[in-house]
Amino acid sequence: MQDGGSSLVFPDPNLRGAYRVPARALNIVWGKDPRYWQWIPLLDHHDKRESGFEDEAAMLVQVNWIQVTGRLPTSLFARKKYEVVWVVKFRVDAFEWPVKFKVREEKVRSVVVEPYRQKHGVWHEISGGEFTVQAAGGVVEFGMYEIETEWWKGCMVLAGVKIRPKP
Repeated sequence: MQDGGSSLVFPDPNLRGAYRVPARALNIVWGKDPRYWQWIPLLDHHDKRESGFEDEAAMLVQVNWIQVTGRLPTSLFARKKYEVVWVVKFRVDAFEWPVKFKVREEKVRSVVVEPYRQKHGVWHEISGGEFTVQAAGGVVEFGMYEIETEWWKGCMVLAGVKIRPKP
């Protein structure tokens, strides 16, 4: 979360116990530099409905090093297991997408996003890992990143993250 706050986290009206974290509430490295990221409005009703987010999204122009992170107080959640889901779409000209996801101290998950990238212009929900809330008073941290290669990455649109209970 930017500044560590949770003021931009919203309960998900479609699923009890779930939350939506819009892209603006995430810490995006280079996110304030329009050479790398641009903020675009979600004007289209279809985009709002399909992504589950209302206002805006972060469009990645291009970066060499991608790092997007968030953190939420565990007091928001009941004591159970949750999944972190990244809501993204790739433009037709998207390029180079090796990416890794991490939740708290969980093992890093490498996800092949090529199949998603090939379906451009469609909102995808990509699992970024799971966590279990044991007690209130802690913090859950999650992230999407690729900092190990020199490959440039670009043309992805990030609506935000959904945190939802596991059945």
